[in-house]
Amino acid sequence: MDLKQFRYFLAVAEEGHFGRASERLNIVQSALSMQIRALEEELGAQLFTRTSRRVELSQAGALFFVEAQRTLAQAERARLVVERAALGEVGNLRIGFSGNAVLGGKISADLQVFRTRYPHVELDLQELAPAMQMEAVLSGRIDLGYLPAMGYRYPRGLDAHPIGAWPWLLAINRTHRLAAKPRLGTEDLLGETFVIYGASDPEAGHVSVIRKMLGCAPAAVRSGPTTLTVLAMVGAGLGVSLVPAAVGEVDMPNVAYRAVEGFDDVCHMVLISRADEATGPLRAYVDMAAAPAMA
Repeated sequence: MDLKQFRYFLAVAEEGHFGRASERLNIVQSALSMQIRALEEELGAQLFTRTSRRVELSQAGALFFVEAQRTLAQAERARLVVERAALGEVGNLRIGFSGNAVLGGKISADLQVFRTRYPHVELDLQELAPAMQMEAVLSGRIDLGYLPAMGYRYPRGLDAHPIGAWPWLLAINRTHRLAAKPRLGTEDLLGETFVIYGASDPEAGHVSVIRKMLGCAPAAVRSGPTTLTVLAMVGAGLGVSLVPAAVGEVDMPNVAYRAVEGFDDVCHMVLISRADEATGPLRAYVDMAAAPAMA
């Protein structure tokens, strides 16, 4: 059985006549009769009782009529779902993010725009450290990830889409000796313990940015898994941290923010996705998030 036979059967049942049904379907009557016979043989039941003037449904045909209508309606719904999914209108997206994306307002703005455009796409959010996001995207546990491009080496199979940039600030404890200085230079930071995001790989990630700023490795390093953890550690006097300017909007107890003169690098925010995947909702989200902001 196929959907075409279902359509032919319904046309005959609704018209009550093979001639009128064949005209409606735009096929010759003999071809229509052959398809109905093939359907009856496959089902092992006579679907119509035929008279010289009219074709009527048999008892089995009446039951099959209801099921054929349901089947075609379900097939049409399935077609529409797939068509809308290809356009990004339905589906599910699992999105990872670091605290920087939330604090900068980028992810909130993106989610609001996307939900307005695609209200039938389900969104699932998870806060993950950058390294965990990359692993989760590659393994398929999440589809997209917002993370700061802090010198990370992106594994093969990931695409990184630039979506924003912020200057760097130094987060320091308000009682720290440097907090009283109106201006800070890199030379002021040479002996400091730095609190970083995630692992302390000296050649990549947050540490690589600090090395570039100082011109050498930091004197000591502590790490925290999330933005708020890093700020809490700074507030507790466990070290200083280099953070995107978006984080400077967070009013944390005992934490102050200072620009570092002579260090003009910026922190780029990227949206990562699997390089070999471009489903409708995923592609629609990436295109929306990576589009230049309107003035």
